[in-house]
Amino acid sequence: MFFARRSLLILAAGLAISACGDADDPTKNGNNTDPNNVTNPNNSNNESNNGTVVDPNNTTIDPNNPTNNNTTEPNNPPIECEVLENFYGQIGGTGDAGGGAPTMEALDYDANLQAVYDSVPTTQDDTETEDVDEGRADDLTIEVTGALVTSTYGGNVSNTRFFLQDQNTAIRVFLDQGEQQATPIKVGQRLSFTVTSTRNFSGTPQIAKISDLVVDEEGANVPYAEATGTDLTIEQFDRIVRVFGTIESDNGECGGGNKCYTFNHGDKTTTLRSRSTFLSVGGCYTYVGPVGAFPGPLATGDKTIQLDSVNFDWLFELR
Repeated sequence: MFFARRSLLILAAGLAISACGDADDPTKNGNNTDPNNVTNPNNSNNESNNGTVVDPNNTTIDPNNPTNNNTTEPNNPPIECEVLENFYGQIGGTGDAGGGAPTMEALDYDANLQAVYDSVPTTQDDTETEDVDEGRADDLTIEVTGALVTSTYGGNVSNTRFFLQDQNTAIRVFLDQGEQQATPIKVGQRLSFTVTSTRNFSGTPQIAKISDLVVDEEGANVPYAEATGTDLTIEQFDRIVRVFGTIESDNGECGGGNKCYTFNHGDKTTTLRSRSTFLSVGGCYTYVGPVGAFPGPLATGDKTIQLDSVNFDWLFELR
């Protein structure tokens, strides 16, 4: 039997996953702060997140469910970890930003996102020239036509932070402060707009400013890959995967009030990063959301692939 509740959580600016960082005041709203003042591209800069997480205080037992492991009955064994077949995160969801329909078929349209990706500087901002942001490209006029929204950040920042994809590439939108869109952004929308600024944030390509936003379609198919038991790679960055497995270990704080966990799926392991206080070692979880990494794909050197649940609608526990 599955139990879930919605929790309003605040995801603060993150530090590198190998470092510890102080969380921001959780009473703050979802206004952007300067994204170049933090070091983890998966931070949400004080955003609030609505998500699907387990309520550990819900101990209701279904007498007709012999596999319910909330009971202490010795003849009632714990359930075996398996994928939650009807869980697709935000895809097909009925929440504020959920929508679309899940598909495993690849997209077959070009929205010009590769041109946007290619406009992002390969260098990051440095500290030597405070008046120049070397990681930013401004004064652009790149037309995007029919890009698919595959996921959004949670809470009241979903209109400024969301993920796009076409047949060639995937890229995240992380708009500057004051660039909130009047149009509600939802998964499954196809959007057209003009990109006027992009940035390289800790190796992660981001769209920083847009204009002339139009919703061309609602409820489109959203592709995802079944990735349990496979090696997650940087080539999947910002693309949607579904992975189920168990938390092997709690590895402690890893920036912005988050914890990082060793997540076993099949015979593979990866990093699960979350600010949820309801995750537990031994728990069985299904994750449906973008593949992340720290640092991002434009950075040099080693990268840690991670499933970073900045929106807890991407994560569900099977008990």
